Amino acid sequence: MGYLVKKTVSHNLLRLIFYFFLIGMLIYSGIGISIYPIQNKDNHFLSYIIFIVIFTLFGIVITNSRCIRISNENKKELFNISDNQKWIITIFAFVYLFTFVFPLMYPQNILINIFNPQKIMSEFSTVSFSERVINKSNGIVNFITGPLRILVTPTFYLFLYRLRKKPMKFILIYSLPVYFKLVTSSYISRNEILFYLFFIFLYFWIQKIFNRKLLIFLCLIGVFSVMPFLYDFTFLRTGGSAASADKLEKIFLLFKEETSYVNLFKYAENSLSLKNKLSFFIYIFTSPIPNSLLFGLVNPIVLSEIFTHIIIGLNYGDQGYYILLPTVFGEGIMLFGVTFSWIYSIIVSFFYLSIGKIISEFKELKFMLVAFVLDIFRQVRGGSQFVYTSWFPCVVYFVLFLFLLKKMNRWKRDDGTRHTVS
Repeated sequence: MGYLVKKTVSHNLLRLIFYFFLIGMLIYSGIGISIYPIQNKDNHFLSYIIFIVIFTLFGIVITNSRCIRISNENKKELFNISDNQKWIITIFAFVYLFTFVFPLMYPQNILINIFNPQKIMSEFSTVSFSERVINKSNGIVNFITGPLRILVTPTFYLFLYRLRKKPMKFILIYSLPVYFKLVTSSYISRNEILFYLFFIFLYFWIQKIFNRKLLIFLCLIGVFSVMPFLYDFTFLRTGGSAASADKLEKIFLLFKEETSYVNLFKYAENSLSLKNKLSFFIYIFTSPIPNSLLFGLVNPIVLSEIFTHIIIGLNYGDQGYYILLPTVFGEGIMLFGVTFSWIYSIIVSFFYLSIGKIISEFKELKFMLVAFVLDIFRQVRGGSQFVYTSWFPCVVYFVLFLFLLKKMNRWKRDDGTRHTVS
């Protein structure tokens, strides 16, 4: 499949969407189906193969389609803002950063903790999942860290694009949201750590900050060096201590842990009523529309929460609650059953590649595309819903913004022409 993608998809970062998705599917579903004694193994494996084949073929069609294209006029509008109205980008980029600072100020002012790394580390892992849910339940905080952040996300990456030739400033600005989030929650997940490191790696690669052969060598060493730590991190983040196993054994245990999600697939089938399935599809396709405009007619359906409730019997935010991840393939089983889970690949491919293609049309959003590509990989494990409810609205709002800007500038030009004629 990788060879076919290389021959048919010209954009390097769009290719990475395919590669990362296929690698993620292999790690979090394919290997587990092969090595663990799950029920209906042959049926699971056949559906898995069909899933990745359809995702790839349909994705290639989308990336080469002329239907999903951004007009040169819209591209020009973005270029004009980036080049001639830099103050707009700067202001909204700082609004984006503010969405990470605000939870440090309200409802409790802990802004001083930014300058106290020792306190952050001393409180690390002591905040339970249920406590983090309570902290997120404030309406004002939810709006600022949700819709407002989604709305201004592209401007942050436009700002980073301006800093692309200044590595120290680029890394510093990119690191700020990660650090602010760590201070707010006294917590960071393994996938957030990996996301951050790989984003920096791809930045170095794209900008050729270092020799690429050296980067590959350092990356390989880094991956094998960090894997034992990632296994220990499972215990450290819950207040435990590092495992006593040697490094090679920890790598094996991490591999076993990351490939074992398939053992929970038995809970995925028949986990949703027809009403919940229909509500889920309505929810993801209407996600760019604010809830207030839908008058409560659309109920948010979170597949990972339903999946977790079935297995541990707790609701989101209950004392002792923790999340169990269904994986993208597991979501397909929840929605269509094992035999027809591959149908879900059409929906996943449509969203992933449509969003990726739209972002790729703007060279100024190069690093936003990098972030999206990396999100694809981690959402193969966590489930695809974050892409639908965050990236999809983000791209829709951005395209609408460019459309309105183009109309406004056209009205100004027409108005100026009329005054000149008069």
